[in-house]
Amino acid sequence: MITPEIRDELRQIQAELKKPFPATLHELRELPGGGKKWVFLKWQTIRERLDEVAPEWISDYSEIQYLGNDAICRCGITILGVRKEALASVPISVLSSGGKEMSRGSAADRLAAEAIKNAAEAWGVGRYLDDQPFTIRHSLPLGADE
Repeated sequence: MITPEIRDELRQIQAELKKPFPATLHELRELPGGGKKWVFLKWQTIRERLDEVAPEWISDYSEIQYLGNDAICRCGITILGVRKEALASVPISVLSSGGKEMSRGSAADRLAAEAIKNAAEAWGVGRYLDDQPFTIRHSLPLGADE
């Protein structure tokens, strides 16, 4: 059972975790097919927010499972005794249309980064990124989204 004091502290922590990041910390990626872009945050940026707001946070990962060309795991983040988790999946290998390997880093490293981002989103970190029109207005200079 969570005490009223812990509940209030968790609400304050979550309110801080949910705040949008400064525009300069956002990254821009072109989506396949060209023309469209996606604004995102690096996992290291997300880790820094967790360290700043809830320095006692703890993460844990499940064993990696493999399904076809995908590596899958669960990641949990615990703050003040409350654990929230999320699923993550990344392709083991990514090939260009010409058959060239395009994966960067090991599948395990990419999976760990994706998993921590997803678990942090369960706590509210970067959740606003799902609203890309808002994110583009917040994070990009005028006209840069075209």
